[in-house]
Amino acid sequence: MSSIMIDRTEFKSDAILVEESLYETLYRLEESRHGLREYTDQQIREALDWIISTEKTKESGRLVLERTTYDRQLTGGYRSGTGEYIRKKYLKLPTGEPKWNLPVEYVYTVLVWEKESAAIVRRARDSFLNFYPGPCTRYAGTELGYFCCGSCNALYQKTLRLADPELYAESEEAFVDNLRSNRTARGRWRKYPLFYTVLALDEINSEATQEELFNVSEHIDPALLKRYQGNDRASRFRRLAIQAVLRYQ
Repeated sequence: MSSIMIDRTEFKSDAILVEESLYETLYRLEESRHGLREYTDQQIREALDWIISTEKTKESGRLVLERTTYDRQLTGGYRSGTGEYIRKKYLKLPTGEPKWNLPVEYVYTVLVWEKESAAIVRRARDSFLNFYPGPCTRYAGTELGYFCCGSCNALYQKTLRLADPELYAESEEAFVDNLRSNRTARGRWRKYPLFYTVLALDEINSEATQEELFNVSEHIDPALLKRYQGNDRASRFRRLAIQAVLRYQ
């Protein structure tokens, strides 16, 4: 399945909230959190209120988000008025790597940014824990410390740490063991997107995740930064990941 990245210059507004796209608004909130975009508290509040308004819950209890017309046309996954199925595409992670798990990213964004409403935080946390228990049998190959795939798992584990620290503590050893078992000779991991996983481990910032970052640092040449000097979204996030790793050298 193909994947798509939204270029940061595609929308003219510099605001955090982009009502034409839930995807772009989440991207911009992530940029703001990492210091890649200037913002005001009011802009963050407006963006949060808007993405929270897109939240829907199915009878199964699964969290879904109401996408805009732009988002639906971009990534498909729906039937047109004539009944034709519009082929689904994945949205890329902010680092330009596949693939972004939108509901989990939404939960993480709420857990990180929402400071005014304990009820909203609790609802987001509960929807995550109800639908993404670990181990979860909904996805083949999922077990304690590993959810769905490497791309989803890096995001899932850092979200679990905020949603239920005790459950994360129980699963961290299995998570890190999975990373170690997927190490390559080049300091990467099979299954896992390098740059996004580095950023996730850096955010978790435990002794075990620091050891993984130290292992990566032994294989990263500082000259790699020169490859990502562009102002596009993926390059900016990749520079952050490389800088995080270089701190361990």
